[in-house]
Amino acid sequence: MASRQQTLFLLMIVALAFATTTLTELRFGELPIGVPEFILLGCMLVHLPLGGGVHVEPGANRFIVGLFLFFAATMPGFFSTLVSQGLLPDVMHNLLALAWMLVLFAYLQFGFDYRRGELDWLCRMVLLFSCLYFVICLALAGVSPDMVFATDDLVDLAEIRNEEMLAVERLAGFADNPNQLGLHAIVALFFCLRFWRTNGMLLSTIAFALIMATGVLTGSDSFIFGAGLMVGVAVVLGLLLSGSIYAVLLILVPAAVGAFLLYRPLLVRVRDLTSANDQDQTRYLLWENGWLATLERPLIGWGPGNWSGKTGPLEFFEAHNSVIDYVSNSGLLGGVVLVGGLAALFFGALRSRQATLFAGLCGIVFFALFHHTFRQPLMWLVMFYVTHHVWTERGEPGGGRRRRRRRGSRDAAPAAL
Repeated sequence: MASRQQTLFLLMIVALAFATTTLTELRFGELPIGVPEFILLGCMLVHLPLGGGVHVEPGANRFIVGLFLFFAATMPGFFSTLVSQGLLPDVMHNLLALAWMLVLFAYLQFGFDYRRGELDWLCRMVLLFSCLYFVICLALAGVSPDMVFATDDLVDLAEIRNEEMLAVERLAGFADNPNQLGLHAIVALFFCLRFWRTNGMLLSTIAFALIMATGVLTGSDSFIFGAGLMVGVAVVLGLLLSGSIYAVLLILVPAAVGAFLLYRPLLVRVRDLTSANDQDQTRYLLWENGWLATLERPLIGWGPGNWSGKTGPLEFFEAHNSVIDYVSNSGLLGGVVLVGGLAALFFGALRSRQATLFAGLCGIVFFALFHHTFRQPLMWLVMFYVTHHVWTERGEPGGGRRRRRRRGSRDAAPAAL
């Protein structure tokens, strides 16, 4: 068996690979394969020679079962489309990405024993490497902005009704799309809130500032609203679970009054933001055509691929909505798996009385409603982490009735920042 030091070192390498999965410039060609994937594959190959073994945890195995069903639900549509229309564009890219998620998390599920906090170590390392990456991006933004900024054509918010266009720089880092960096930032934000007390006030505050600065500079409206939702839910739910009712009222009453007074200008601003760039101008059209593609084959869907379009369905565009994209892939069959899995996660996180788990799910799922995130390992890492802490059958966080004590949840206080 591998020593604990060997296990932690291997997990640190895995964390480095996870923290670089959004660096799409490290990929080879159009396939979802690059340097991070080769690092993870290397970890799998040396796992047994280093003394690693196979570990089975009955409670947490629900994640890999759910992920398998998630993948399997797309297969009837895949074979049906393959037989009727042949191999269409982007199908293999999406199929390989989903298959890789299944292999990767099967390795994480069965390759390590997490009874001594190894999963927390992995995720803390992901947070550390992510913050180092954000530091590099922000430093290059000041020294050599051309390396990390992408140019989008945005509608001037002051002249939005005249549809005047101007070039706006968005921080993309070493990703093809600024929204990929936005997803990276919101995942890092979840781990920052989760390990707030463990990492200490100073380090956590620095990490929080780096994450928010990076996320805001991406210009991703889904990050801004998703991060606000995550932090807000963490604070309010954390205070409620700790019994601080008066503190909650001190937050919610002024917030409600402010929302009432600023409702109309905020509504106008939100509408402007959600239609600000070329992608967002067509967002609702892509959603509509994604649903139309689903309705053409509602039971089994079309299989892995991009089935929305700008002028109609089946034009090989993403719908930029994880739910619509997946349901168009898997039909009603996959929709049941997706809704059932998310409902179980939310209910389990709430029942575990851990505010940051529930808040993290809220923020990540909100972000996923505006982008196709199911091919991103970082998004699945959050689900893997939440599942582990919600359904482990030991006396760990989320592991049963031991958590239901008068003193409240472990992370209620740090969630209040």
